[in-house]
Parts: sequence; structure tokens; C-alpha cells
Amino acid sequence: MEGFLEGAVLALTLQAMAMIVPGQNHFLILSVSRAGLFRAMLAVAGIASAGAVYSSGASVAAFLSGKAADFRVFAALGFVGCLYLLHIGIGGIRRGLRPATEMRTEAERIDWTAGRAFLSGFLVNLSNAKSILFFGSIFTTALPLADMSIPLHVLAVSMFFINSILAHGGVAMLLSSPFPRKFIEARRNVISLASGAAFIAFSISSIAGILFKLQQFSER
Repeated sequence: MEGFLEGAVLALTLQAMAMIVPGQNHFLILSVSRAGLFRAMLAVAGIASAGAVYSSGASVAAFLSGKAADFRVFAALGFVGCLYLLHIGIGGIRRGLRPATEMRTEAERIDWTAGRAFLSGFLVNLSNAKSILFFGSIFTTALPLADMSIPLHVLAVSMFFINSILAHGGVAMLLSSPFPRKFIEARRNVISLASGAAFIAFSISSIAGILFKLQQFSER
């Protein structure tokens, strides 16, 4: 238990620090926040759930075989998310290039339903190279997964899920408050262009990062 607590504190701290750095998850929350805090929090729940998929996979693999999860499984999931990231990036660029009046009309038609907000958060974080690398390396090395009991595995997954909810939930609350929303509405085209370009860049960099890590994995 002592080794678990030390490793958990270290890994949770590193996870929180990584989540503070602006990235694709923040840009998604920014996009969804115009539909209100509730929809933004559903996107946050999707983001945290994707992290739970990775942490659960690592925990199950370690519990069953005594080894860390195979990075190739994480990479396959990551590529799925990268394609979705590319899709919404291209969509953002197209919307940003339209006249402001047309942009506002289209924005009103975009329906951030509960399911769409959650699924977008899930798929975007599924492609997040930071998440893949974190749960494929730090999570599996900081915690003594092979020696942990089932309750400790469940506790570990829950702790990292809650940590993600708290960190990204804070971002969602900030972006959904009145002043940031006014700022966003007044600069809709610029933000859409910037977000679209960022999503495309994140997709390309994530693919490159995953491929590089796969090469390292195959050379072992």
C-alpha cells in the first residue's frame, strides 16, 4: 500500500501538470462551451472516460499477465481519435473562412447534443498523445500494477478519472462564464480558424508521436 500511495501521488501530480498545458482537449472544451456549462461538462466526462479506457487497459493487462499494457493497443486506439481530430479541424477551418453572418447562422444550427458533446470529448482525448504516453509509461511504471489487488486497481482508475474531471472541469467552468463567452462570440471566425488549425496540428503531431513511440517499441 505504501508503494501504491507514493506512486499514485507522483503520477497524479504529473497528470495534473500535463492537463494544465493547453492542448486539443482545451480547444474542444472551448468549442463546446458556447452551448453552455452542462454540454461542456459532458465533453469533460468524455475526456475523462477516454483516460479511463487507457488506465483500465493498463490495469487489466498488468493484473492478468503481470506486465504493462502493450503500447500497440494504445496506439491503435489513438489513431482512431487522430482521424476524428483531423475531421473536426477541417470543419473548423471551413467555418472560419465563411462570412461572419453566415458563421453565426451555422453556429446556431450546430447542435451540441449530450451524446455529441460526450463522444467528441472521448474521441479527442483518445487521440491525445499525452494521454497515450502517460498511461503507457508513467502510469504503468509509477504504480506497482503487477502486485496490486483488484480494489487497488479500481481505486487507481477512479483516482485518475476524478483528477481529469477536476482539471478539465475547471477549464469548462471558466470558458462557460459570461465574459469569456462574450469574448468568444465576438471573435467567432478567428477562434474557429485558430481552433481548426490547432486540431489539425494536434492530429499530425499525435500521429507522428505515436509512430515514433511504436518504432521505439519495436526496437526493444
